[in-house]
Amino acid sequence: MTGSIMPRSRTPRPRKWLATTIAAAALAVPAMAACSDPAAPQEDPQSNLSAFYDQDVEWGPCATDTGTSTASDCAMVTVPLDYSAPDGKTIEVAISRVASTDPAQRRGILLTNPGGPGGRGLGLPEILNAGMTPEVAAAYDVIGMDTRGLGKSTPIDCGVEQMTWMRSPGTTEEGWNESVALAREAADTCWDKYPDYLPHINTQNIARDLDVIRGALDQEKASYFRVVVRHISWCDLCANVPRQDRPCGSRQRTGPEEIRLRDVPGHGPGQ
Repeated sequence: MTGSIMPRSRTPRPRKWLATTIAAAALAVPAMAACSDPAAPQEDPQSNLSAFYDQDVEWGPCATDTGTSTASDCAMVTVPLDYSAPDGKTIEVAISRVASTDPAQRRGILLTNPGGPGGRGLGLPEILNAGMTPEVAAAYDVIGMDTRGLGKSTPIDCGVEQMTWMRSPGTTEEGWNESVALAREAADTCWDKYPDYLPHINTQNIARDLDVIRGALDQEKASYFRVVVRHISWCDLCANVPRQDRPCGSRQRTGPEEIRLRDVPGHGPGQ
């Protein structure tokens, strides 16, 4: 899980920690509740991460098993396994891109995450792009990702063959005890196999990965789209933003440029 980082051949410049604005939302998403105000970071979280933010991203064809077509390009971004030890082990995060349809109208990038938890996301930009208005498709490069630990990113495979998190244990004590035993067995199996890796597969680090992707793509700011399943929320992203830049509790819509997803399978009202 170690690798070298190829920096861009340019003079590094200061970057803001994640200063995203939500510039896209599914029509079925309810209004966002105000976030709590976590303590501001004591220091700039990227102070020792410049090599990650300034790395080169080399786009190429996506693999055939990524849920993408020739409309997407794919690349790998190197990130720290442990953000508190950026000089330690590194892993890779796989990203995809559906480019703006009109570079002259391009405003920036739209980072996406499919949620799940555990959903692969390299194919999400093409799904979103199919439901975008022409104005939005022209304005953004849509960026997908397999979050750390999944798919084409540096993966983990715990070898778990049976889980119960997607179904109820039922109403009996026997069913409950079986569910608890299976969950404990799965957790112990995975921990035994990945004791150094598993503690760093979490929401906070995925949010940090998103910001490294933003920086590696040479963007001062990024827009962010999330599927309405609990994964990375606006508050999770805000927790990594210095207090003076933190837009928690706000949501910016783009009027006529709002993404239209009513006709995209799985994203219409009530789905």
